[in-house]
Amino acid sequence: MGINANLLRVLLCAHAVVPEASQKFINRDKNFRKSCGYGRVDESALRRSLKNAVTLIADGSIGNKRHHFYEIPIPDEFTSGGKRRLREIAVALAYTPVVRSTRIKYRASRIDFRLVAAPDLKQVATMFNKATEKDDYENIPEFKKGLIGKTVRSKGTVQADCWQFRSFDSRSVLRNGRLFLVVTRNDFPWGESLCKTEESYSLVICLRDRENKEAPLYTQIENRLRDRMRARFQR
Repeated sequence: MGINANLLRVLLCAHAVVPEASQKFINRDKNFRKSCGYGRVDESALRRSLKNAVTLIADGSIGNKRHHFYEIPIPDEFTSGGKRRLREIAVALAYTPVVRSTRIKYRASRIDFRLVAAPDLKQVATMFNKATEKDDYENIPEFKKGLIGKTVRSKGTVQADCWQFRSFDSRSVLRNGRLFLVVTRNDFPWGESLCKTEESYSLVICLRDRENKEAPLYTQIENRLRDRMRARFQR
């Protein structure tokens, strides 16, 4: 996979961390996030994945009123019990649409993402394909609210969010279900004639165990992805 501007943007945003001092201000006033953005880039796992911090990358091209579905491999170690500790799923998406600076809604093309839990891909696809109206799509719930939230993050051409977990019980969605990242394109009517038939985007998903540096996330995710590829070839 070659490097491109969108990929650089998502890598930086997915690995950005708001400093603790700034986070205290955000907790008191959500508007303060406008001043500090996604935060400062943590370079520890930026260039390559670590044992306890894995970065998954995808480049794609999507047509208008279409969805792309990605299943996130959640390793057993990520949801393991024991001592409470901080674990994270970070997602970032970037694209470069045609823009009109004279409009409040300046992007001719709209691409955003949702993180949803479901028993299988078929149910997720049915849920999103039925959401033909904008209101229907907006009402599809994420499995958990991220630190930023879908409304705020979807306003830009680079979008990032982070979901944090301290513990998992036996009923946890991530232990009993499957997690999907759904990318959706839905252009503004005024911009349809200006946009490309296929709009390119870059996507990054990071899984991190912040407090257990020896967590074998990399090995377990690698094995899961290999099993998926093997199953596809055997069909």
